[in-house]
Amino acid sequence: MGSHTARLTSLTQWSKEHIQRIFESPTDHASMQAVDEAFAHDLDATVNGKKITLEDIKQSVLSIRSGSDRSGLRVQWHQTVEAPTDPTNEFSKDRLAVHTQLKASGSIV
Repeated sequence: MGSHTARLTSLTQWSKEHIQRIFESPTDHASMQAVDEAFAHDLDATVNGKKITLEDIKQSVLSIRSGSDRSGLRVQWHQTVEAPTDPTNEFSKDRLAVHTQLKASGSIV
């Protein structure tokens, strides 16, 4: 019998799946559930070098959604590139950075 190894999706695949669920959810409640399913409650993250919390992510999502016709909000991925982070930094050598260009379309654009 052959061994079966679970294969993790790439960070790009994971991002596309979860970002779509978060922003294209039909209600704010469903969107917040998608955020909770995507991120750990004790998440350790930064955006543009600034440390953010799960609550920061939720507020950002709600802010983006508030300017849109929620039934028409769509995420379009234009480009993604996975690249190793700074290899000289021991802390980050096993992490990947995902650089993306995306557009949320609907009435917010």
